[in-house]
Amino acid sequence: MKRGNCLKWVVWVLLLGWHHSLWANAPLRCGSAVTTVDSMDLYKRCVEWCNGYKTLPLQMRLTISSQSNLVTQPNDSTTLQGLFYLNDQGANITMGTQTQVLADSGMVVINRERKTMLYRLKPTNWREKMLQQLGWAQLDSNILQVAKLFSVVFKVLPDQKESLLLTSRQQLVGTTLPKQTIEFHHKPGEATLTEVTVCIRKLAIIEPEMYASLKEDPKFERKLLAKGNQYFAIKESVVRYVFDAINHQTDQPLPFTVNSILQVKPETGVVPLGEFADYSLIKQ
Repeated sequence: MKRGNCLKWVVWVLLLGWHHSLWANAPLRCGSAVTTVDSMDLYKRCVEWCNGYKTLPLQMRLTISSQSNLVTQPNDSTTLQGLFYLNDQGANITMGTQTQVLADSGMVVINRERKTMLYRLKPTNWREKMLQQLGWAQLDSNILQVAKLFSVVFKVLPDQKESLLLTSRQQLVGTTLPKQTIEFHHKPGEATLTEVTVCIRKLAIIEPEMYASLKEDPKFERKLLAKGNQYFAIKESVVRYVFDAINHQTDQPLPFTVNSILQVKPETGVVPLGEFADYSLIKQ
């Protein structure tokens, strides 16, 4: 992932779209146990897990790693660290070298690599949007709609964590593989997720030479297609979200506020403060 796109990722993907894990069609792991399949209670439990930490204040540390069986772009293989601080006064979201500072009075995006600050000093409705995103807003809370789109399996893993595996009912064209899957890991007795592994499958056009080469690769068994003089590989893009820490400490202040990093002076306009005093300002 390009660092310039990190904050976009957080703002409208935090933490997912409807992607899914690679294990959708794999045998169950040793020591795991299936209790129920496609029960409405499981769909409800999935929504509960996804909203378990949707309370303020929130401090969260997250590791996001991505990989693909067919690397065609930089974000196919990367690891990012995320830090999130939210309370009633605002939010700080750091991904890599970028930090987004949100408040009712405006928004600032700090780019430490480029030493720039993009700002907009206008009222925002950040709180509602951010809570939706932190609650896995893409996971439609309409249980019947979720059940229509995805099957669900509950497992108890060898480490005693619980797993819910959603598998898209829609298959990738020309295959028997689901287009999307998502696997949630949860620790019994706690209200938060511990890990989410997601995957989306697409058909990627490849050259005949690559097709011939991949046919010799066991990883691409039953993942290659030929239609006339066109050749395709099934590209599986996987993103793993590990929730390293989730806290709700009431005495934890925001690292930055809009007023602590920007000052409006009648004679000079907007001025960066503190450690960002030499940053270039970009008005949005």
